[in-house]
Amino acid sequence: MDRNTRLGELKRILESFGVEVRQGKGSELILKDPRTRKLSVIGCHKKNPEIQKQVIRAVRHKFSLDPASGISDDDFYGRA
Repeated sequence: MDRNTRLGELKRILESFGVEVRQGKGSELILKDPRTRKLSVIGCHKKNPEIQKQVIRAVRHKFSLDPASGISDDDFYGRA
């Protein structure tokens, strides 16, 4: 079950799976999977905001990091 997560923790988790995280234009954060060349953009208007579970669920699905792709919630959140 996905949960709200701070941006810093989410960045560490995604980077451990090989997803590149970089600053975008303004208050956006760009996520890129070099294997599939898929991109996702997250808005972050504070220094370390709490990212809503709906956004995390969408990112996990887009980058095939969800239970349907064989990565359990414990495996995903255990990498923080």
